[in-house]
Amino acid sequence: MTDQTASVWLVTGCSSGLGLALATKLARETGHRAVITGLKAAEVEHIAQVAPDRIKATELDITDRNSVAAVIEFTVKAFGRLDVLVNNAGVGQIGAIEELDDGEIARVMNVNLFGTLNMLRAAVPQMRQQRSGRILTLTSMGGFRGRPGVGIYNASKFALEGVHEALAGEVGPLGIDVTMVEPGLFKSSFRGGGMHIAKTIIEDYAGTAGKVRASVAEDYPASAADPTQIAAAILAVGEMAGKPPLRLQLGTDAVAATREKLESMTREVAKWEAVANLASEGGEGSLDTYRSAIAAVTG
Repeated sequence: MTDQTASVWLVTGCSSGLGLALATKLARETGHRAVITGLKAAEVEHIAQVAPDRIKATELDITDRNSVAAVIEFTVKAFGRLDVLVNNAGVGQIGAIEELDDGEIARVMNVNLFGTLNMLRAAVPQMRQQRSGRILTLTSMGGFRGRPGVGIYNASKFALEGVHEALAGEVGPLGIDVTMVEPGLFKSSFRGGGMHIAKTIIEDYAGTAGKVRASVAEDYPASAADPTQIAAAILAVGEMAGKPPLRLQLGTDAVAATREKLESMTREVAKWEAVANLASEGGEGSLDTYRSAIAAVTG
C-alpha cells in the first residue's frame, strides 16, 4: 500500500471488543494511517506502538462536543485529512421499557444517538471540504429489528438508522459515502462493562426481558461471530473502490433476521393494503367504511 492508496481513518471505541480488533488490524494488516480512540489514551496506546508512524492514540468522549472537536482537529493536524470515520463506540442496556428509569434511558441515548451525532456533525464538514469521505456506523441488527428486553437500545439504534438514511442522501452528492453496519451476534465486551442491566426488575417480564437478562450471564453461543471477522469486513468496505452498500448485514443470523422482517412486513402491507388505501380517498373519513374494511381483512 502506497501513500496514494493509504487513507486516514478515525475509529471510536477502540479499548475493547470490535474497536480493539479493528484498531489492531489497522495497525498490523494495513498501511492506512489512523487515529484510534478510547475514553483514556492509555487504553489504546499499546496498539499505536505497533506502528507509531501511522497510528496515533488519543482520548475521546463522544458525549463531549469539545472532546469530539479536539479529536477531529488532532486527526487533520496529524495526517492532513480524514477519509474514513468508523462510529463504533456505544453502550448496551437490558430491561423492559417499564423497568428502565430516566437516567438509564438518557445514558443510552446520550452515547449511542447524541454521541454519534456529535461525531457526524464534527466530521462531515472536513469531508465536505475535501469532497470525499466514508462514514461507517455500527447500528447493529438492533437498529433494524426490535426485540423484548432491549427496547431502549433498539430506540437509539433505530434513530441512528433514520439519521444515516437521511444523511446518505444529503452528503452523497458531495462525494461522501454512508454505510450502516448491522452485525448479528458476535463476541464483544457488551456482556462485560458495555451492557447495563436495569436496576428495577418486574416479575411480569420474566418471560421476555428476563430471558435476555439471564442470557447475558451465559457464554456466547458457538454461532456468535468473532470480532475479527466483523473488523475485517469493515476494513474491506472502508477501503473498497466504488459505491459501498447503505446497509451491510454481517453474519448468517443477521441476514436471516433481515429477510424474516422484510418478508413479514411485506405480508402485513399486502394484508392491510385495502384499509391503508382508504386514507387517500377524497372527502370526510367514514368510521363505518373503516370498520367494514377491517372486518373484511380479519373475517
